[in-house]
Order: sequence, then C-alpha cells, then structure tokens
Amino acid sequence: MTAVIYNCKGCKHGKRVEYPVEQGKGYFYRVDSNGQMQPAGVWIDACGGGRPTVYGGDVEMGICSTCQKMMTFGQLKASYRPDVKCSGICTGARGHTCDCSCGGANHGKAA
Repeated sequence: MTAVIYNCKGCKHGKRVEYPVEQGKGYFYRVDSNGQMQPAGVWIDACGGGRPTVYGGDVEMGICSTCQKMMTFGQLKASYRPDVKCSGICTGARGHTCDCSCGGANHGKAA
C-alpha cells in the first residue's frame, strides 16, 4: 500500500487515499466500484462552457468533492522519527512529507 495526499488549492479541501502497489509494474492504483484500475492522478482539459473534460487517471479521487476543481496530489514520503511525537499537526496535514513517530501511518487521515 502507498498513500497519496490530494489537495484542492481552491477550497483547501484535502484527503488521503490508500493505493495498493501492483507487483512488478512499478506504479500504484485503486480499483473502483466497477473493478477498473484507477491510477493516482488526473488530467483535465478545460473545454467550452468552462466544463472540464477528463482524460484519464483517478477521476473520482482527483476532483474535489467540494468545489469540483482538479486537486493536486503526491505520494506520501514518510520517515520514522521516534523522538517526534505524532500529533494533530500530522493527522491534519495536507503535505506529502511525514517526519514523526507514526512513520506516515496517521499522516493526513483527518484532513
């Protein structure tokens, strides 16, 4: 499993999504309710009327549920630091780096 942190620059909404890593393929994905593999990421091209046209990636996770804009994303990079206590700063984090005693296990879960 790998965690991806999604952030909306418009409304500041954030979320953490867990993706399994496919053996031997070198990338991570989520299986949606239709059984389709959805890689972490989304590409959007704005078209007529200001409505986005989506060209692949994890659309369900990559579009902000609050304001419907594309969210930025990045894979969580965690370091285990037993001397730094895990706190609300970590659980509410929206960044992609964790340096505390949870080693990334709690990072962004409350975002």
